[in-house]
Parts: sequence; C-alpha cells; structure tokens
Amino acid sequence: MKSVALLVLAVTFAAVACCLVQQVEARPRAAVAELLQSAVDSDRARELGDGGATTGDNGDFESEAALKDYLDRLQVYYAMVSRPRFGKRRR
Repeated sequence: MKSVALLVLAVTFAAVACCLVQQVEARPRAAVAELLQSAVDSDRARELGDGGATTGDNGDFESEAALKDYLDRLQVYYAMVSRPRFGKRRR
C-alpha cells in the first residue's frame, strides 16, 4: 500500500514539475529572471522591514557599529522599496 501511495505521489510530482517547466520555457528568459528577482526582493524587504534590530527600547544603540549597521540596513530597505517598477508610469 505504501509503494502505491509513493508511486502516485511521484507521478503527481513529476506532472507538476513538467507543467512548471513548460510555463517557464514559454516565457522569455528576461521575464523569468525579473520574476525571480522580484521574489528575492520581496523576501529581503520583509527581512529588513524592521530596519534592523535596535539594542534598547528607547532607540539607543550599544555601539557606533550597531548604529552604522542599522543605518546600512535601513538604506538597503529604502533602496529596494523605492526602486522603479517596470511598466508603471510616473505621474
């Protein structure tokens, strides 16, 4: 019984993988790369969304290095969030 379930699972996985490969091959390579990059950017934006961890409740930093790290993370976050999106018009 386990072997039948595993066989069904393997066939289903293979069918889904084939469908995904066909969809990716149908798109131009640039579109696939842009799709992957946007996924990576959204993950990074979520990771850096807090702007880096502060060390105190009142916003104080333990050291100058911690402050610099916070500001660097904040700069990266704003650079990712504010980057221009292709295909959208500015008003």
